[in-house]
Amino acid sequence: MTSVNWGCRSRTARFGPVASEETGSLAVVERITETAWFGPKRWGWGWSPASWQGWAVTLAFGVLGQVAKELSPRRRLVASILLVAAFFGVIALTGDPPGSGRRAGKEPAVES
Repeated sequence: MTSVNWGCRSRTARFGPVASEETGSLAVVERITETAWFGPKRWGWGWSPASWQGWAVTLAFGVLGQVAKELSPRRRLVASILLVAAFFGVIALTGDPPGSGRRAGKEPAVES
């Protein structure tokens, strides 16, 4: 198990972030696709589509979200929760770890 400091005290994480030994970056799960469908955002923190597959999943999420608007309020809530969970599941399984090389308006360091 990996020891992770969650802010208030040190705890042993069972399902928390895992540091990659090769890159040192945090990753929750290993990517199941050969190429990344989602990559780190250029600005800020998070993911953005990095291939046509990522754009197709994002488009499908948007279309299904519009379809969910037509449901009754209770079904809309359940459908929205399931849709967002499925979308983040696909991102986690097919994307690189979230993050950004640019923070607070600074350009990423260029290695020579």
